[in-house]
Amino acid sequence: MLPQRVWMRETPLPSVSVIVPAWNAAATIERTLRSIADQTLSPDEIIVVDDGSTDATADIVRSWGDRDPRFKLMRQSNQGPVAARNAAIAYSAGALLAPVDADDIWRPEYLERMTAALERDPAAGFVYCLYRGIDEDDRALQDGGDFGCEGRVLLQHLLVNFVGNGSCAVFRREALLAAGGFDPEAETWGGAEDYLLQLRIAATARVARVGDRLVGYRRSTGSYSARAPSRNLRARLAAIDRVMAESSVAEPGIRRLATADALRTTAARLAISGRWIQALGYGLRAFGRDAPGILQDLRIRIDNALGRLRPSQREGLGMSFLDLDPSVSVGPPVDPLTLRRLARLQAREPG
Repeated sequence: MLPQRVWMRETPLPSVSVIVPAWNAAATIERTLRSIADQTLSPDEIIVVDDGSTDATADIVRSWGDRDPRFKLMRQSNQGPVAARNAAIAYSAGALLAPVDADDIWRPEYLERMTAALERDPAAGFVYCLYRGIDEDDRALQDGGDFGCEGRVLLQHLLVNFVGNGSCAVFRREALLAAGGFDPEAETWGGAEDYLLQLRIAATARVARVGDRLVGYRRSTGSYSARAPSRNLRARLAAIDRVMAESSVAEPGIRRLATADALRTTAARLAISGRWIQALGYGLRAFGRDAPGILQDLRIRIDNALGRLRPSQREGLGMSFLDLDPSVSVGPPVDPLTLRRLARLQAREPG
């Protein structure tokens, strides 16, 4: 039998508060809470804000609180995820804040790995990891892209949203509060509040990275991000414009290429949902702004559809998220042109 690990530290780990906004999440929140409870580094508190649910969400959370006092339930009328997150942050006490949506899941080592990365980089305002798409049964779908971005990365993050979702970043409290928290104005755009917050922190601080896929990001037709791809497009571009203005970034080329990437992403989401005519329209608009990038992306997608990927890039599809090696990638790689563009931007970032 292996000996039980004992932490030997001169200073204690910073306290961690997990933030869970939830609205009618009864079908998934049990698995989300289980993934939090199973962390190898236990959080100090788990604050779930029931945002006016009409299903059994509150009852499920309350049952966890009855068994474990770290699980705390807050309830409010339906005000949206921004208000729910900010309410939990105001109530929380942790030096580190770890949001997770009520339909996503973490691998057991998530908080341990993320906290360690922040300890290694005291100048980092937040740390992110890679994620893997999952279906309604927690089976692996294609991964989010791995762009390798870390350090001073504002220009890179404006070009490509390399974090990808709100469940795979852990923030230092002081950095989050200095950036204003989750901005309620983003609700009027249709979302992108997590992307806006990350950009604002990246404008003044370093960003740390964990290069494994520790988050299962649920891609279901009923999820908040999947309901209106065109709304997500508008929100992303609004966040880019806002931060470019706030940070005095005079980079029209970034705005053009970021718009093309946002249009391409919207086209892909529409195609997945079977709205082919709309997808074609967005794809053509993306092509008009960045023909070389769209052709590179299209080539990779065709190779994927025709089964030309290496076996190692396909064999994990359909496996349980928790059973699949987090260091293994499933799906097509990031196109080389995007990586070259990111490398050029990195060379222009401050030290």
